[in-house]
Amino acid sequence: MAIAGLAVAACGSSSSSPPSDTAASPAVSTAAPDDAACVAAIESSDWSVAKPICVEAAEAGGAEAMNHLGLDADNNGEAELARSWWERAAALGNINAMNNLALMARSEGDVESARLWYGKAAELGDARAMHHLGRLAQQAGDMELAESWWQKSAAGGEPWAMYELGVLAKAAGDVAAARTWWEQAAELDDSQAMYDLGVLAREAGDPELAESWWRKAADLGNPEALDALGASG
Repeated sequence: MAIAGLAVAACGSSSSSPPSDTAASPAVSTAAPDDAACVAAIESSDWSVAKPICVEAAEAGGAEAMNHLGLDADNNGEAELARSWWERAAALGNINAMNNLALMARSEGDVESARLWYGKAAELGDARAMHHLGRLAQQAGDMELAESWWQKSAAGGEPWAMYELGVLAKAAGDVAAARTWWEQAAELDDSQAMYDLGVLAREAGDPELAESWWRKAADLGNPEALDALGASG
């Protein structure tokens, strides 16, 4: 089964709300010299042109090229081939492949394997993996561990973790802390944080500030913000 949403290229921070259990965060560039031609080809041409270049790079030991070939296999419904490419890339320390193996495990219902792969990526400092480890802890009912992982993830610059910490703060009645976390996430273009900042502003009796936050969130495609603007208009 293809895993929807796997990232195939390096990019910056996300503008979306926190990911679902099987949705990937943005990829982190881990390209080694052997991968340079593959990554350049992907960025400048379509996959039919880039694929043979990536195959050559993978044969030369390029881990990010292996990761991309895994993505291609997964998109074509070749799960075992995808797993093989990602395992080879992960063995070479490729963080994107580790995250993709974790996502594959989650899609298959194998939580322990997902935790293992996220753990390996987190050991290498990947903030996305730390966020997902927090989600796994949350689903297991261990909120203390979830918060711990989200704190580490937020320290690594992950906006989704900042958003989650804001949700926890709001649930605990600490509106000021929630606002602080959501403002940090909003600075990284997290649209859900912008929407919730608008909710806080509305609850504080400041409709103009609420509308301002909702417009920023709506510009990033947030459906709740679009609905809020429609209702307030």
